[in-house]
Amino acid sequence: MSVAKLYSLTGKLRWHDFGDGWVAYCVATGALRHLDVTDAAVLALLEDGPTDADGVARSLNDATGIDLPPDYQAGLSVLLNELTDAGFLSATDVR
Repeated sequence: MSVAKLYSLTGKLRWHDFGDGWVAYCVATGALRHLDVTDAAVLALLEDGPTDADGVARSLNDATGIDLPPDYQAGLSVLLNELTDAGFLSATDVR
């Protein structure tokens, strides 16, 4: 049985438009990061509630109308891990 991860925000986010992207600040952890459009979209989607990587991918696809390439999972996993390590997300194992 494979183990999936459920991702959720660690706290409320504050956003600031910053030229070519956004700066997000997590009130609960103090995490602060300049984000490009994709990174910001992932965090914004998680403001709606916890989901797994497939849920994030479906939401991105639905929001943009762009079909994700077949190898999207590797890049999305890296991004979700980076946002978790930075303090924006928590990841819980689910079966």
